[in-house]
Amino acid sequence: MSELPPPLEQDPRGDVWANWLGAVLLDDEIRFYCKRVDPALTAPFKEEDLKPARYVLTLGREARVGGEVKNIDAATPLRIPAHQVAIVRTDEVLVLPRFMIGRWNLAVGEVYKGLLWTGALQVDPGWRGYLPCPLYNLSDKEIELPYQERLFTIDFVRTTRWVKGINQAYPTPGPDRPERYNLPIAKWDEHRLHSGPYEALANIKLLSEKVEIELPRQMTELRSEVQKEISEARQLAVNGITFLLAILGVLVAAIALLPSINAGAPFLKGKDAIVAVLALLALALSGGVIWYVWATIKKR
Repeated sequence: MSELPPPLEQDPRGDVWANWLGAVLLDDEIRFYCKRVDPALTAPFKEEDLKPARYVLTLGREARVGGEVKNIDAATPLRIPAHQVAIVRTDEVLVLPRFMIGRWNLAVGEVYKGLLWTGALQVDPGWRGYLPCPLYNLSDKEIELPYQERLFTIDFVRTTRWVKGINQAYPTPGPDRPERYNLPIAKWDEHRLHSGPYEALANIKLLSEKVEIELPRQMTELRSEVQKEISEARQLAVNGITFLLAILGVLVAAIALLPSINAGAPFLKGKDAIVAVLALLALALSGGVIWYVWATIKKR
């Protein structure tokens, strides 16, 4: 953009000061300062955006959402997620005379969409450049704003007479204060503005998704572990019972052998021999079972 001329310091119509101090400009006066004065009050000027006592400002080509640059054009609207904040700018460039202020705000229709405007209400005399401001999406759904959406409204009010050398002038551009109409939108987002509610809700959503994925897996693992523990407990119970039966077998075999041992017979005959053999077999079997159960328990 070519360099803008300095703000108008004196109204070309000196007679208007008699009755217009503090007056809100109506449409004819806004049109006068936009079309017949250099520099124009606002450019580009569109007749359809002129209202009885205000002018409509539209969404510009650049915005920042969550610290990221968003370029806006006819095919690419600005999308502001629910509970997120965007830094936007007007498409129009304003040059306010030193004897006039602007008062701008979000258009009422945009408020009912769920947008919250947090800009500075007053535009100072002598301001040159586009107007930036943060917009919050307070609704529970994404809001889409096309390029040149009629977002803002501004009215203009005359001040008392400005006299050079007596009244303060809005700071002029310099090495540390570049022209605002040439500033990228990132300049207004040096702190990388983020929305706390949006970040918190995003973290909750991420945690919820993680739970949805992890919980079934952990439940499956827990179910498998419980089934394994139940199976091992059952096996332990069976081993315990088998161990007890083996010990009982040893006792029964020992009791069966006692009469033969007490009799002192070198050779057992008849029924005693059969009983002794069965007792020894039971004793051997019981010993084997005891060894197996003990070995199984040690492996656990």
